[in-house]
Amino acid sequence: MRNDNVIFLIWSIKNSLMGKYMLLDGADVRAVYRGSESKVLSVFRMIWFKLHLPEWVWFNHKIKGKEGILVIFDAMISEKYLKWVMKENPKAKVIFLYWNPITLARMDVNKVKQIGCEVWSYGTEQCKTYHIKQNSHVYCDSMYKEAKQKNYKKKYDIIFAGKDKGRWEYLNALAHKPYWRDFKWYFHISPDHFWLIFKKRIYKNILPYDKLMCKQIQSKAVLELVPSALKETTMRAIDAMCLEQKLITDNTNAVNMDFYDSNNIFILGMDKEQNLNEFINSPFKPIPKEVWDRVSLSRWIERFANDEPLNMEIFEK
Repeated sequence: MRNDNVIFLIWSIKNSLMGKYMLLDGADVRAVYRGSESKVLSVFRMIWFKLHLPEWVWFNHKIKGKEGILVIFDAMISEKYLKWVMKENPKAKVIFLYWNPITLARMDVNKVKQIGCEVWSYGTEQCKTYHIKQNSHVYCDSMYKEAKQKNYKKKYDIIFAGKDKGRWEYLNALAHKPYWRDFKWYFHISPDHFWLIFKKRIYKNILPYDKLMCKQIQSKAVLELVPSALKETTMRAIDAMCLEQKLITDNTNAVNMDFYDSNNIFILGMDKEQNLNEFINSPFKPIPKEVWDRVSLSRWIERFANDEPLNMEIFEK
C-alpha cells in the first residue's frame, strides 16, 4: 500500500528482512547506501568505514531534498548518516525505527533524539522504558504468497530457522530431551554474519524470506527462542500465525497477546511438556481477521503518516 508522503530507508532492499517485500506490496522503499545490494561492495563499504574514510561517499544521494516523512530502519545506520539525512532534508520529518531490540542496537536512543529524529519501536516495554512511540509488527502478503499457493506436505514436526545468536547448543540439547526427542526436527541455522558460514558445520546460507517460509510451512510447529530479555513479539510468531502453524515459544508474555490461544501457542516453562505431542498434532484455530488488519502494511504505514502510535500495550487485550 503506497503512501506518497512516507519513504522507508533501509540498509538493503534485496538483503534485508522487510525491504524487498514492502516494495513488492507497494511501499516506497529506498536503499540507505549505494551498492548495498552487492555483498562485495557491502564488504568494501564496511572496510571503508573501519578506516574512517568519508562515509558520505556511500550515502544514497537520491533521497536529498525530500519532504513528508522519512522512516529509517535502525540496522547498519551510523550517527554520521542520521546527521546527514537531517541536514539534507530540513523539511521532512525523520523517524528512526528500532526494528531490533534497543539493547542490541548500534545507535543509542538518547543520541538519536539529540540528532532530532522522532523515535519509534514495535516493543511495548521498549517504548515504556525509553518514552518513544509505538507501532506494531507488520507483515507483507508477498512474504507468504508462494508458501500459501503451493500444497506442501508436512515433512517435519518442529522447525527452527534463524541466526545462531548462541542458540545452537540449547537447541541441540532440547531436541534430545524426553518428550522432544521423538519429534522430527528441521534446523536451518545461519551464522550471525555471512562471512562466518564455515565456522560451524550446521550453518546454512540465509534464505530469502519467501523461500524460508516455503521451508517453514512443511513443519507442523515453529520454535521461537526470543533473544531479548524483554520478551517482545517477533516476526517468527507472526509467520507461524499467518501460515496457521503451531508456535512453541519461550516468550512468557505471549499470553497477553491478541492472537494468543492455547490451541495454537505452547509456552516453554508454563505448559506441560508431556502435552507437546497432542498440542502439535491438534488442529490450528484460525486468528480473527481484525488482528491481521492491525498489522497489515497499509495500517502500519498509516500510523506513521497520521502520527497515530499504538497505545502502550501492543496487541494486548
